Amino acid sequence: AITEPGPQETRLFTWGGGAHGALGHDNEEDVYTPKVVEALDNDSILMQQIVCGGSHMALLAVDNSPPEPHGRQRAMTVSKLQVNDDDRTAMCLWTWGCGMLGQLGHNSFDDCHVPKYVEMLGSKVVRQVACGAAHTVAIV
Repeated sequence: AITEPGPQETRLFTWGGGAHGALGHDNEEDVYTPKVVEALDNDSILMQQIVCGGSHMALLAVDNSPPEPHGRQRAMTVSKLQVNDDDRTAMCLWTWGCGMLGQLGHNSFDDCHVPKYVEMLGSKVVRQVACGAAHTVAIV
């Protein structure tokens, strides 16, 4: 669930089966009540879409910050809050959870227990994302 922007800004909550890190809480524990995904609990992040796969998730968020060097997590900053055809603010894709078939797009088959920026898409503007049981697709 993504909350509406407000005094504490947009926040992502997940709950349910945590196998493969699917919930993004940096572990594989099941969660029985909604819990904030702390890796994304940052008031400069404007989340647009969350999609669930079989054991993984994908998130589209507004981002116009450069990638962090040396593979560190990419920091997100927001300077524009609306995204449309005339506004090329980057819609960046983040994925996490089960990666055993490469569905996370991180050039590996490893699981990821926290949201991670999909660097393989480079500077492409992602417009929409969908997940299946063991795959992810994006419109750029």
